[in-house]
Amino acid sequence: ERLSMRLKVAGKLSGAKLSAIFMALAPYALIPFFISNQPQWLQIFLDHPYGLKAIGMAVGLQLIGAIWLRKILKVAL
Repeated sequence: ERLSMRLKVAGKLSGAKLSAIFMALAPYALIPFFISNQPQWLQIFLDHPYGLKAIGMAVGLQLIGAIWLRKILKVAL
């Protein structure tokens, strides 16, 4: 019974890990799409005085979220 419970938990965790990876990589995968549809999209961020700060803050928060999710999903079975 314990083995079947471990397998169920491991299966659910693998799905959650895959979702976390997808959510972490999706914004970076969408950037080329946005640039191809609206070439000036990124230039607005680069031209504005707070643009680089906003991009840096977004990347920093993305890293914090990834580390947080990694700690949440790291379960010893």
